[in-house]
Amino acid sequence: HGTPPVTYGARLQLYHHATGTYLRSEPVNYTTGSGQQEVTSQRVADDYSWFIVKGPNYMGDTWRQLKGTVIMNKSKVRLEHIATGKNLHSSPGIRSPSSGQQEVSAFGNNGVGDENDDWLVETDHEDGTPWYISYRTRLIHCNSNHALHSHRGHDNAKGQQEVTAYEGSDENDIWRCGSYSDQDV
Repeated sequence: HGTPPVTYGARLQLYHHATGTYLRSEPVNYTTGSGQQEVTSQRVADDYSWFIVKGPNYMGDTWRQLKGTVIMNKSKVRLEHIATGKNLHSSPGIRSPSSGQQEVSAFGNNGVGDENDDWLVETDHEDGTPWYISYRTRLIHCNSNHALHSHRGHDNAKGQQEVTAYEGSDENDIWRCGSYSDQDV
């Protein structure tokens, strides 16, 4: 594969395979649903597209002891949005504003959130093998078993695509690392 594995503490940008957009968030809240910070995707990566990969919620800050450790397929992770300190989040039963699928938001303060911040890394490789940045990856929301998802046709006023958690499985669930750094932040 010739690419590095993803490690705890690394910074990354997630690229949506089907639409050529990058996962992002900025300090703007939904006016419906949870009222939490919006998560969208857009064609150009920017400062609002960077996330830190952390251990699952139950670890709190002790995940830092894992910094530099390779993340394996089927591991639980949290993704902290660097610019705002909120975690990638979804709550079962909260509907997204455009498609009506399960809403994805950014939640918490200074990286502290709750169990709805946990996502399962799922590559198309064997369980327990490293998650390499080049791998096609699905992120499955642990509390709802819905996949991180985006698709064309559900854009907001800024032309950003809606990002949701989807209960099915299709090509709109596939992400990969668009940019990656394992340097300390």
